[in-house]
Amino acid sequence: MRIPSFFISSKLIPMDMCAPILGGYCKRDLDCDSQTMECVANKCQCKPNFTEMSTNLCIETINVYSCREPSECSDSWHFTCSPHGNCVCQTNNTAISHATCLPTLGGLCWKDDQCMATKSICVDYRCACREGHIPVADNFCGIAD
Repeated sequence: MRIPSFFISSKLIPMDMCAPILGGYCKRDLDCDSQTMECVANKCQCKPNFTEMSTNLCIETINVYSCREPSECSDSWHFTCSPHGNCVCQTNNTAISHATCLPTLGGLCWKDDQCMATKSICVDYRCACREGHIPVADNFCGIAD
């Protein structure tokens, strides 16, 4: 049986593994996504000249849209304007690109195919696990025992 995978940052991560997240514990740069993140004071963070788009993605700062308020970002359901004046993903959303953020579990949605978590659906405008599944991470619902 092949283990399904999904795209996180610049790595293909098997579904049964935890992906590196920004602010997560690390001992060395290799514990983080080595393409865009580094380990500083035992925490994964974006490398210089990269901006945090979501908990799992850093994008080169020159490719990030600037803003003064959330309405200047492409989609206020999924984007917000950071204190540094960059359009970044809202909490409970993940960056698909510099211009697209989609909801993980608990994120705002209006249709099922927006929800990025495996085995999730949109219920009352929030992404949630399908019946018979439980949250394992913000991007994955596992089978309930």
